[in-house]
Amino acid sequence: MLPIMESPKVPCGFHSLSTEMKENVFAFIRLPSDRRAVRLVNRDWRDVSDNVFWTEFRTTAVNALDTLQHPSCSILASVRRLSIVEPEGPVGTTDVLPSNMVNLIAALPKDQLEQFSCDYILDYETIKFILQRQGKLRNVSVTIDFEDESDLSSFDEIIDCLSNAEWLLLSIEDMEQSDIFRSLIRGLPALKKISIYKDGQDPILYFQAPDDAPQIFNLTSLTLRGFDFLETPTTFWGLIALKNLTYLEFDNVKNGAPLYRDLIKSFSASDGLAPSLMEMNIVLTCIERQPEEIIQVIEEFFTSFSGLVGSVIETSNYRLVDPSCFEHHYASLRYLAIGTSWRGRPPYYSAAQVKALLGVCTNLTELALSFPPVNLGHIRGLGLDFRLHTHGSHSHMSELEAVLKSIAAHPRLRILRSLTMPLVDYGLGRDPDLVSSPVQYIIEELVGPAQVLMQNFATEVMRFLKQHGSDIRAFCTGGLTRDYTLTREYGQDSNGHCWPDYIYLPARLVDARGMEHFSALPLADPDLEFPDRRLVGWTRDFYDSD
Repeated sequence: MLPIMESPKVPCGFHSLSTEMKENVFAFIRLPSDRRAVRLVNRDWRDVSDNVFWTEFRTTAVNALDTLQHPSCSILASVRRLSIVEPEGPVGTTDVLPSNMVNLIAALPKDQLEQFSCDYILDYETIKFILQRQGKLRNVSVTIDFEDESDLSSFDEIIDCLSNAEWLLLSIEDMEQSDIFRSLIRGLPALKKISIYKDGQDPILYFQAPDDAPQIFNLTSLTLRGFDFLETPTTFWGLIALKNLTYLEFDNVKNGAPLYRDLIKSFSASDGLAPSLMEMNIVLTCIERQPEEIIQVIEEFFTSFSGLVGSVIETSNYRLVDPSCFEHHYASLRYLAIGTSWRGRPPYYSAAQVKALLGVCTNLTELALSFPPVNLGHIRGLGLDFRLHTHGSHSHMSELEAVLKSIAAHPRLRILRSLTMPLVDYGLGRDPDLVSSPVQYIIEELVGPAQVLMQNFATEVMRFLKQHGSDIRAFCTGGLTRDYTLTREYGQDSNGHCWPDYIYLPARLVDARGMEHFSALPLADPDLEFPDRRLVGWTRDFYDSD
């Protein structure tokens, strides 16, 4: 028995606990509003909570520095993960790091940060300053603008500063990237996670020049984006120790059939070692020369090994993958997203296919798929006429109801995401199918009505799921890809949502008459309720040209 519990007549005050125990207790208070309230009324909480509350600091406010540097503020000493994000607004309005953000970085204790990300484009001198100040960074996500060739001559200084890095997402503006990446990757043997973004060019050049000595890279995570394998030799996988690779993503990779075939051969020739791949994400480009061939090769790839925990497959304007290709992963899958960015009415799995898939994927906790089409009428009707049959009704079930019934029967499913929006006449003089995809954004005047309509839709869906025994804890909407050329000049609605991304929790509300009603409760920040979720908010950029 702990000493503090020896005498039941003497209650133990919070102040008498060790600092470690105080921090552990405080960590269970999840909502920032609750944490702030506790900090205001209890000095003991305030003294120990900085390490828990401010370990990760995200900021958009360009005037935050004065507050952070005030003598009474102790936050800076607790920050270990710093994210500098652009404020809300049209894309491209701000791309230069505000000067006082550099001052913020300078004010942080030296060698304190473990993780740094920045949405702004950084010049060479700024990134060098950051890395020299914070020499223990392990995760780095930045975009660098090399203004002239002379910057490259001192690039070794950056490599020296990244000696502890294990994860690197580095975009370089207006310069040939392969030489720089090759220097980084070969000069940082501790790197385990790499993301390479480039249109065209052979990815081998990012790892090895023709005259370089052969080297095997022990990566655990690899993302390739934008490469074209039409005329690329299929020898890339000879550079990667596949037995260590647990995460793999191909995003907008063109003509990737040779890449997948070579990967299948490499898996089969791995000296009897089973692949350790746990997560595989694929987003096809909309300009594939042989789309049916690439989808068939992808299906063959998934049948070539087993043990996936999660996968996101987005097949652009083409058909959905056959769900039977996941046969070897049925028992291991925890989350799965299968969709398209089909313009118009997207394809979807039938109720029978969904029932069969969920019947064998018994460990799924998150699922994202395209719903069968449902028409909510005109936006001004707010979706009030949309009704799903109540439990026990003998009426014929619609395709959507049959799909939802199969989902409700799954014992472990907790998060459901619809990759298609309901069909709505927004009064904009365009095909509702196009807006439901979505490939066009609604206008500002419709943000409020869309907020009400989507909450009514979500309430009906979640009510139906609950009536059929579901334990779904979150329902959300939004496709897996977005057109980066489209900008939204309006902000969030009053629930904190921005069309077409909505997320709701099930809730029972009591009205003024004491009557209980089921409702979908809007959730603005899923990080608060679902910090470990994988599919909520998962998106990639959609490109419509080569």
